Amino acid sequence: MAMRSLVALRISIGDVLFYTSQLQQSHEVGNRRAIINNFRHVIVIQSVGVDALMAILVTINMAYSKEGQILDTNKGKYWGIFICWLLGNGCLFGFNSMLTIEDYYTYLFPKYHPTRLVTLTYQPFVLSTTAIFTYHEAKVNTRLRNLAGYTLFFLSSFAAIILDVATSGRGGVAPFVGVCVIAAAFGIADGHVQGGMNGDLSLMCPEFIQSFFAGLAASGMITSALRFITKAAFENSRDGLRKGAMLFSSISCFFELLCVLLYAFVFPKLPIVKFYRSKAASEGSLTVTADLAAGGIQNRPNPLSEEDPSCVERLSTKQLLLQNTDYALDLFLIYILTLSIFPGFLAEDTGSHSLGTWYALVLIASYNVWDLIGRYIPLIKHAKLRSRKGLLIAVTSRFLLIPAFYYTAKYSDQGWMIMLTSFLGLSNGYLTVCILTEAPKGYKGPEQNALGNLHVLSLLGGIFCGAILDWLWLIVRAYPRNFLEKAQTYHPTRILTLAYQPFAFGITCILTYHEAKLNTRKRNLIGFALFLISSFALIMLDIGTKGRGGLGPFIGVCIISALFGTADASVQGGLVGDLSFMCPEFIQSFLAGLAASGVLTSALRLITKAAFENSKNGLRNGAILFFSITCFFELVCLLLYAYVFPKLPIVKYYRSKAAAEGSKTVASDLAAAGLDTDQHIQAEEDPKKFDRLSTKQLLMQNIDYAFDIFLIYVLTLSIFPGFLSEDTGSHSLGTWYALTLISMYNVWDLIGRYLPLIKCLKLTSRKGLTCAILARFLFIPAFYFTAKYGDQGYMIFLTSFLGLTNGFLTGPEQNALGNVLVVCLLAGIFSGVVLDWLWLIGKGW
Repeated sequence: MAMRSLVALRISIGDVLFYTSQLQQSHEVGNRRAIINNFRHVIVIQSVGVDALMAILVTINMAYSKEGQILDTNKGKYWGIFICWLLGNGCLFGFNSMLTIEDYYTYLFPKYHPTRLVTLTYQPFVLSTTAIFTYHEAKVNTRLRNLAGYTLFFLSSFAAIILDVATSGRGGVAPFVGVCVIAAAFGIADGHVQGGMNGDLSLMCPEFIQSFFAGLAASGMITSALRFITKAAFENSRDGLRKGAMLFSSISCFFELLCVLLYAFVFPKLPIVKFYRSKAASEGSLTVTADLAAGGIQNRPNPLSEEDPSCVERLSTKQLLLQNTDYALDLFLIYILTLSIFPGFLAEDTGSHSLGTWYALVLIASYNVWDLIGRYIPLIKHAKLRSRKGLLIAVTSRFLLIPAFYYTAKYSDQGWMIMLTSFLGLSNGYLTVCILTEAPKGYKGPEQNALGNLHVLSLLGGIFCGAILDWLWLIVRAYPRNFLEKAQTYHPTRILTLAYQPFAFGITCILTYHEAKLNTRKRNLIGFALFLISSFALIMLDIGTKGRGGLGPFIGVCIISALFGTADASVQGGLVGDLSFMCPEFIQSFLAGLAASGVLTSALRLITKAAFENSKNGLRNGAILFFSITCFFELVCLLLYAYVFPKLPIVKYYRSKAAAEGSKTVASDLAAAGLDTDQHIQAEEDPKKFDRLSTKQLLMQNIDYAFDIFLIYVLTLSIFPGFLSEDTGSHSLGTWYALTLISMYNVWDLIGRYLPLIKCLKLTSRKGLTCAILARFLFIPAFYFTAKYGDQGYMIFLTSFLGLTNGFLTGPEQNALGNVLVVCLLAGIFSGVVLDWLWLIGKGW
């Protein structure tokens, strides 16, 4: 290979022997580097460029192996593995210390759920910091980033000690806020270090990144072991819990300082580290310059980059993400599951057992030990899972642990819980290392660095979502033991909305992505037909079950709710997109109709409830009559859209105009009206005539509208209808109270959608819209305190104002875009429905 390369480069054997002899006689690294640089100048590159040059350099390296290599790929490897393990420890040692002394914090702050709140405070900061650095990773000084992170770890650990000394170990709101601030500082530090180190080590040998992540797990195990020792040492002494916690925090502080010194002065000088960073720099990486300087190497631009630019080109972050979507999803799912169980559920929701106060510590220690073991198993080649499909199957199968933990906590003993916790840790560590060591293979240094940052971002995204979902265990714990026998414990208003939204949102996303190719007429007809079928299915379900409750009928109702969501995804985005290129009055009227549907259904429900209130089985009779009217109305809508609407002259005009501008979605609508289009002929004559902005470009130009519409419905659906139906207390209106609130919301929502027709009242300023929408978040404390301390009059007023602002602010924005904004609207609705469950937690405090 080397001889073929010499021929391709027109270099004589004499040249190679001359420079080889010089290398053999030279004993100083600086002289050897100068000789290699002189040799590079001799090379006259012809057709083979980079590959041949690398072959020659390999030949030269082999020539002076007698005295040792300049950059030995094995020298210092085991020291590097050990230091990576220590640095991985330092990355989570401080925060794990806060989690591991949860017994002390639970003693100080018994009402604040410290394990959950500290984790929840930590996560937004680590996620947002990592996201910012991932976006700018190609330009960031990695050395400065990691040093800043480890220094902040040290300062935060020291601050935890100072806070406890200053407060003399007392509880209360102020000290707890201080603890949360320190947790946030740990999050910022982790955002600096974990992504930076993972990106840096991704361009080195796989053993380094495996050791770093083993260190992350070992930090949990070491902190657990130290906590056992400090707790046992001071258990019988006065104020022993606090003394043990302080000794533990002091050890943590010392360890973080050690990590700062190791990363600053030892790690960059290891020969193997110098080699990999030099290699990354030669491939175009700008992030290793300061690290090379710290190792005594001056980074020079690659001499081949001017003659062969492709040697330093790299894939963009977006391209890397698309090529590794499955790995990113795997990491997200691993940690969303793990953090929804660990540490909150293990610390608070596993009941009382013979181990007493040691039980939570034993569970957390078991998790940490087996997490560490799992991270070393991939070092056994035959035990390492490399298949991308196999990894995805293994990751998704872990979700079976959720019902396993629930029923074990409820019915089983502590032995089974310890076994489950151990398996949770084992699978978490094993799958994490398998993914993070396999993913970077085959990429250049700069790409591996970017990929490392992306994977840590996915991992932290899963941790953040898992920490939020962990709060749902409080809701589950609040259920009575015989919840299957009590219909009211199903929370039908919330569950049905939650069953509806994922289908509405998910299918709308899919249809929006393909909107330019869809047959809009068929899409809308399918949607209205599905509305009719779903309404009819409700009647059939009630007749089939004879109006009985129970789990089976409730699941049937949830399935029908999901069908309604699918139908809504077909119709709402399709019609908004269709009406967006017609006159503004059409889309305003459509949106007013959405609000009017709430008013009409509320009015009909009040009438049917009043009509049958005093009759036998009156509640069911009123509901069946109500469903029958709904079924008839859906049939009318289907017929109107199929046979009447497309034949209106104004509709024909706007659809013909859209077809002339290149729209392919209106062809069947025009055919239904008896019109034909000659798009293909016009396109051949003037292709530019049919150019249009992409969906992404439309979104970027209207990002503020998208954000506004998302926030409107996040707030609205976090209050309506769940909170209004279940959490507003008992009042003189009795069972009519919730219906009255929902009716008032719907009426004022309808009125709000007509207000923009008055020109002087219409809010057109984009900044003004954003300010008005953000101001609506004051509704949250207003509703909470009104429900707790106010009377029904104030609640009706607030609900009316919520509906009025929802309708008024929605109108102007929907005119800007069609399908894209409907996706944002439904995303807001979906998020609001999920957040609506948090009122149950608030009610329980």
